[in-house]
Amino acid sequence: MELELSAILSRHLGAVSVDAILRTATSRAGRGAGPLTPVRAHALFGAVRVGLRTFLADARRREACLDEVRTALGLPRAEGVHRVTGEADVVACRTAARELSASLGFTAVDQTKIATVVSELARNIVRYAVSGTIELKELRDAAGTVRGIEVRAQDQGPGIAGLDEILAGRYRSKTGMGLGLLGAKRLMGDLQVDTAPGRGTTVVARRHLAAARGAA
Repeated sequence: MELELSAILSRHLGAVSVDAILRTATSRAGRGAGPLTPVRAHALFGAVRVGLRTFLADARRREACLDEVRTALGLPRAEGVHRVTGEADVVACRTAARELSASLGFTAVDQTKIATVVSELARNIVRYAVSGTIELKELRDAAGTVRGIEVRAQDQGPGIAGLDEILAGRYRSKTGMGLGLLGAKRLMGDLQVDTAPGRGTTVVARRHLAAARGAA
């Protein structure tokens, strides 16, 4: 895999930059002779993305290179619906959230906030509902201008008891369900939850670029 990544990066960067990126990427992800696991694939992609921000200033060329790397690693595009059934999917969703928010123009601090919320929502799906989905999408106005990011987490789990009290900061569920929702609301600025026994939970969280820049 390292050879394939080297070939892709070499089409966009010089040998010294390619070597620096790959050394960091393989150090973080580990060298693996066996099958490429989803966790290692996302670790490699994340490290390459960070390296490209350092060595490739042209945003369009950087995104084109990342598309090639993503395809080589067998990873889905950041935007869209991501199935969540285990820890590897949690890592994948977190990586996708960081990638999409970076491409939309969010600062590094806000990318971390968004990725943290997505990670918490995905982990709650695994912990309490076994499986579900995380959908990531751009928010655009009628003119097509990017306004922010929307995260939609859905599952068919048992639902969350005491939701109003949890979001108001007055109550913590004995089961731990709902843990992190109040924090997600604070980090994203806009959060809606639809939950009930027998029909699962849908959480929609939005972070707007204007709000993010105003809070900076």
